[in-house]
Amino acid sequence: MKYLTLAGIALAGAASYLPGQTYTLLSDDFSSGLRDVQNPPHQSAWFANGPSGHLTVDGSAGGSLSLNQINQGNHSTGAITYFTDSGVIDLQPNDFISVGFNFSVNGPIDNDERLALGIFNSGGVRVEADGEGVADGDSPGNRWMRNPKFDEYSGYIAKLNLAQDPSDPDDVGARLRRRDGTGDRLFGNDHNTALGSPNPSELLDLLLVDGETYRMELTLQRSSGGGNNSFTITVSEGSLATPLSLTVGDPSVIETGFDTFAIHTSRFGSEAAFDDSFVFQNFEITSSVPEPATYSLFLGVGVLLAGLYFRRRSHRRLADGN
Repeated sequence: MKYLTLAGIALAGAASYLPGQTYTLLSDDFSSGLRDVQNPPHQSAWFANGPSGHLTVDGSAGGSLSLNQINQGNHSTGAITYFTDSGVIDLQPNDFISVGFNFSVNGPIDNDERLALGIFNSGGVRVEADGEGVADGDSPGNRWMRNPKFDEYSGYIAKLNLAQDPSDPDDVGARLRRRDGTGDRLFGNDHNTALGSPNPSELLDLLLVDGETYRMELTLQRSSGGGNNSFTITVSEGSLATPLSLTVGDPSVIETGFDTFAIHTSRFGSEAAFDDSFVFQNFEITSSVPEPATYSLFLGVGVLLAGLYFRRRSHRRLADGN
């Protein structure tokens, strides 16, 4: 009876992963001061696209992760993490996945400042060390998100101009894109397609202030029929009087499984060297789908214990001559 009770508990745990619930895939406040530990949902390993000094963790004052552009002019830098130990979060109809964090910029924000964020499927080909994303021939200051491992990554990207020029009709606050091509530049426009019809999506009036703390959220939601992915970005708090939000649909549904989050910063139009940092806090990823390993563990233990119970019961019957 003991085995059956334990099996029931384990199977109930697996069965509790039902639509309508929200599961925490990752919740990291960076207070550990570490970024090389892969232990979701408590923390994940982060890898700098360039030198290790471009991505630092501060465990004090609540904890933070900083993406640093050090003495750079017309260059960029990035970071990547994986929020499952293995496998992907596979979105079925009505399922969602959401990434949220607080962020601030320590340094000047002007019309040259760009921030790109992406949720991807790595196809099981993962970065394993700092500096992997620097392609042969790149100059020491140029940290493009480049790596042959990125060739088959697919998913969704939000590109933001943090200091949009409202007087320029061609200058937009954000554009949402679908990475549907192949290539070693993870955020390169030649490997992704702008979403929104008939015009590319755009989020207007995005004018952020350095030193202010903002909240950013990205959400992917599959439709009830499964034939459309909606992609939403929301920027709130800080100097913004009201939240700014943008949602576009993707009827192509090129990707439904995800295990990767990446950040890329860049500054164009100015060759002058500068130092600034994008500082991230209270990083959280949630979904209506549990982490694959957790679900498999509950289900496997339940089946094993149930098998032991019925095997023991069968042996007892044979011993009793029944």
